[in-house]
Amino acid sequence: MKRIQGGENKMQQQVEMVQNGEVAIVRLNEDGRVEVIREGQNPAVLSSDYTLDTVVKKFEENGWKQKEEKVVKAASKNGVPLNIQQEVDEYLKLHAKKAELEAQMNKLKKDIRQYMENNDVKSIAGTEGKQVYLQEAKASNSTSIYTDYDLNQVMVALNDNELLRQVTEVRVNAEKLEGLLKMGKLPESKVAEIRSLKIVRPGTPRFAVKK
Repeated sequence: MKRIQGGENKMQQQVEMVQNGEVAIVRLNEDGRVEVIREGQNPAVLSSDYTLDTVVKKFEENGWKQKEEKVVKAASKNGVPLNIQQEVDEYLKLHAKKAELEAQMNKLKKDIRQYMENNDVKSIAGTEGKQVYLQEAKASNSTSIYTDYDLNQVMVALNDNELLRQVTEVRVNAEKLEGLLKMGKLPESKVAEIRSLKIVRPGTPRFAVKK
């Protein structure tokens, strides 16, 4: 049972009960009455007939566990220190909240983005300073060996079967072609011509937030 300092130097007592992820706080208020606090509900102050122990016992009879007892058992079962078990529990709670927040954000982002794209709006300022905007992007194939250059265009530009065989494997090998362009075997004008053939497709603008 946890003891916490109350107003006017009175000692209050508090017990956290847990069941299926739900938490109920049973505590003595400053008037010495038992108060039960559950998420989504207003605090319930019980009559003076109830004591902290009797209310805790009632919770336990209905399958609730004292949080500290449950954490200790979990730490023992997992073979980890109590503080690590507590940090794991806290992390998992935050992880669940993060997933929930991301789901909410994605829904909002979808609606906002749809409006911006339909109305050709690049940015919308928030009420309190920041803004959402669509950041221009391009779908570059710079990491792709075979799809950065169009084969037919390169064949016309090189006009050399021997060199073409060095850089093609049915499709254009971008890494080998880039290497060839750097070797000085071709005039600068030809290098520039071939580089201009590189395929760069416009990408989907990225939805982002900035100050």
